[in-house]
Amino acid sequence: MGWITRRSDALVKALEQKQIAGAELNVTYPEPLPVCHPLWDMKNVITTHHMPGISPRRADFLMELFCENRKQYKAGPEMLSVVDKVKGY
Repeated sequence: MGWITRRSDALVKALEQKQIAGAELNVTYPEPLPVCHPLWDMKNVITTHHMPGISPRRADFLMELFCENRKQYKAGPEMLSVVDKVKGY
């Protein structure tokens, strides 16, 4: 975990020194961020809770994806969002 801590510290330093303009983060280290972590007080940082995939349209999107994959499965070409087992994603 040392390399993650160093990268987190490097991000804070880069933001403080204006080497980068800002950051929007939904994953942090550590997670959750401690109350006293410097990222909370930075004006050039937006933090959001880590809840990927949550949106008002999530159910609609998943249904559209399912229907499109069903059509493509019947037609023969490769479906959308297929996991490559060799690559692991």
